[in-house]
Amino acid sequence: MTNWFSDVYFFRVESLAEKLSAGVVSDYQAPKHFLLFTIIFSFSYEFPYVIYPESSFSDGLISSLASASIHAVGIIWVFQRFQKGGQQEFFKRYAALSFPISVCIMLFFLPAALLLLSVMNSTGSWNNNPVLSEALVVLLESAYAVIFYRWLSSAITFNKAGA
Repeated sequence: MTNWFSDVYFFRVESLAEKLSAGVVSDYQAPKHFLLFTIIFSFSYEFPYVIYPESSFSDGLISSLASASIHAVGIIWVFQRFQKGGQQEFFKRYAALSFPISVCIMLFFLPAALLLLSVMNSTGSWNNNPVLSEALVVLLESAYAVIFYRWLSSAITFNKAGA
């Protein structure tokens, strides 16, 4: 049995985009990337609530609605840009590129978010102002999503010159 991770791209977004454009990514390889992306994506939304577990139902609802709205707009925007390029296999490209893009963003974003959260915890502003803390969570999730969809829209429409 071969190594399950042997054909997974963790960081090389441009290389994967080029292979997708050339049609050499298998129908088995793309869903593997999407599965890994889904796992990472689900953890990214639980992380702030582990640090600040006392959010109310309404805070969580507001955060969830904001997040869902951002992702709906992001997916629609990426798909529209993809269609304008006249390309094919949207889901395959979306599935495959989501994982390495997320890994790259998280390598930058997670330390920055941890630093910001530790500063807020050390000053006590996190516990004393739940509105500020929930707004910060929404802001961090929104920034992550905007970066993700901007990068995805560039990578998903990748078309090597002459191809």
